[in-house]
Amino acid sequence: MLCASFLLSWAPVYAQRGYPSIETVYPGAVTRGQTTEVFLRGRYNLREAYRVLFEGDDITATVLDWQDLSDPEKGKEKPGTYGPEGLRLRVTAAEDAVPGIRPFRILTKGSLSALAHLLVTRAPCVTESEPNDSTTNAQTIGVPETVNGLLDQVADTDVYKFAAKAGQRVSFIVHSARLQRPVPNLERNYSDVMISLRDADDNELAAADDWKGQDPRLFYTFEKDGVYYLHLREARYHSGKEKWWYALSLLTTPYVTSVFPPVAEPGSKVSLQLEGFNLDAVDGYEVDVPADATGQIEFQVESPLGSSNLVSLAISDLPLSIEAN
Repeated sequence: MLCASFLLSWAPVYAQRGYPSIETVYPGAVTRGQTTEVFLRGRYNLREAYRVLFEGDDITATVLDWQDLSDPEKGKEKPGTYGPEGLRLRVTAAEDAVPGIRPFRILTKGSLSALAHLLVTRAPCVTESEPNDSTTNAQTIGVPETVNGLLDQVADTDVYKFAAKAGQRVSFIVHSARLQRPVPNLERNYSDVMISLRDADDNELAAADDWKGQDPRLFYTFEKDGVYYLHLREARYHSGKEKWWYALSLLTTPYVTSVFPPVAEPGSKVSLQLEGFNLDAVDGYEVDVPADATGQIEFQVESPLGSSNLVSLAISDLPLSIEAN
């Protein structure tokens, strides 16, 4: 565990010197309690990969095979350049794996890859099925569910169709730029996704753009039973070809966006005010902070609707006081 953490923390130095680079992770989300094949696209000698290093022991992976993705019609790459490569992994997330973004690296016989991200979710995962660029050919999905998709066409729009009940409260969460951010070749060139929720008559009910960086989120309470459509596109109408991927989650569990106070002392019991969505069943929340806690702790809020997303609480040894209005 210490060895893996050391390698995960120091490899960015290597990546700057041309060590193996991971450009695409697809699908970008996996369901806990399941085994999923994940395909990596990258460069700089992934051929000798033999181990996958994740933070934590609740998610593991094995290398299945390597593929040469060079275009035979273009001939050999120019001297000093490297052609695209593919690496197929078998990823297993434990039943109790904590949902959230999980950093990982590929260990080869000669070096360590740049950092990459994979999302672990409790919702069932499905893969985008093209064509799905309009309401007439929209892909039908469920609630809750996580859709793994690609923005691989110019002005690409992906449309998803689902049913909702009156009073149902759904969180629409996109992980895209957050998953791409570690990729060196995508520096300052992440996808900028926006989403639009529409009814069966194509009336826009709500829309969302940037929230976590370029990634949007939308909370919505449905007023009546019906069929609805979610349109997802790149805000600038750009194409990332095969390099822009996303995970779109439709969730009915609590989603916490912030806590107050945001800081606690080691060894204390703190009562938190929660901000977010689907928190009606949570009447106050107390957290016992371990006496040896440093930096921050992470936890999930439990409620009759299920477990929330991963929530962070900063830890400080300094005396704390609450502002009085």
